[in-house]
Amino acid sequence: MKKLLFLLSIVLVGCNNTTTDWDNYQLKGNVEFVKLSFYDADSKFGEIVKGDLDYLGITTIEFNESGYITSTSEYYEDGDLYSKDIYSYKNDKLDNVIKYDSKGDLSYKTIYNWDADNLQSVIHYNEDGEETFKSISEYENDNLKSYSYYRNGELVSKEIITKNNGDYVLESVSYDKDGKEIGTIINEWKNKQIVKRRFISDEENSYSIFHNEKGLAIKFENCYVTQNAIYTSEEGIYYYEYEFDDNDNWIKCIVYK
Repeated sequence: MKKLLFLLSIVLVGCNNTTTDWDNYQLKGNVEFVKLSFYDADSKFGEIVKGDLDYLGITTIEFNESGYITSTSEYYEDGDLYSKDIYSYKNDKLDNVIKYDSKGDLSYKTIYNWDADNLQSVIHYNEDGEETFKSISEYENDNLKSYSYYRNGELVSKEIITKNNGDYVLESVSYDKDGKEIGTIINEWKNKQIVKRRFISDEENSYSIFHNEKGLAIKFENCYVTQNAIYTSEEGIYYYEYEFDDNDNWIKCIVYK
């Protein structure tokens, strides 16, 4: 059975906890900094230990005192920076994200426009400040329609999101520019926690992700994804086993294929 190993390092700060990105990452307490390291897993004397660090094996995430992400950084296995994203906010709403490459040069910028609590548009700009991509949202009852365009105004895709009482996403259906359905996401919820997410692109290409009562992924079925932004090239069924610290945050995850 193939094994992968993740180690999570968490630093806590003293401040009042609120919802936001802390909840999205299933973090408990006032977390300031997270370091995620991804290794091959070796077996030694019957125990699973760290093997080689992955090529892009380290990701760090910083949060502000309100629980919003302020930056994410990716590093090569030798410790050199690969890329860095800086997040800015207005009135507790994400205003923009700026991505830099390993040399510190601008890669692209994303602007978020809001009307109260409703996201109206997301616009991407390249390093020269030219608009390259735009997503526009429309709201109708518990449905959200999102339209994506290239900079020449050509429609790329459309997505219709159905929510339950405006809170929980039940289904998301994507269409190509000609209106053909190309993919569906179906979510199942229990006690305000997602327990299963199924992705369907066609009858022969679908996969599912199962979650535990903490909201953590515990099983990936028929897919390549393993954890967060880390991917594996082998399709199959993956099982997740966690260890937690005294604050109920996971600090070690072993993935079995």
